[in-house]
Amino acid sequence: MWDEDLSACSLTLPKWGSMRDGVLLEQDTSADGIFGSAAGSWLPTIGKNEFKGAGKNRFRGSEEYRGAKMSEGLRTCKEDPIYLTPSFGEYVMGWPLTWTELAPLAMDKFLSWRQQHGGF
Repeated sequence: MWDEDLSACSLTLPKWGSMRDGVLLEQDTSADGIFGSAAGSWLPTIGKNEFKGAGKNRFRGSEEYRGAKMSEGLRTCKEDPIYLTPSFGEYVMGWPLTWTELAPLAMDKFLSWRQQHGGF
């Protein structure tokens, strides 16, 4: 194997960064993890099935808690809401607030069209 001492070559590399011309440049991560101070632990990010909410019996400390959804990690008892609010989801994702809000439908134009075309 190796006949020489490699301890002088051992170094700790940063988790994130890049190298240019043999120089290591440490960089911050692109986004901080999601930490819920109310939960007291790291929370999972919002997933594609978060809209389904958490099961009624899934909350921190319960036997059915899996911690796979943010909505589960934020709940502390059965009475807590099982769904995340859209504004909270927008805030956590870093989106502009009210971005996912639906604008009111233009019913006046539809009613006018329906009247002109013999709507019932």
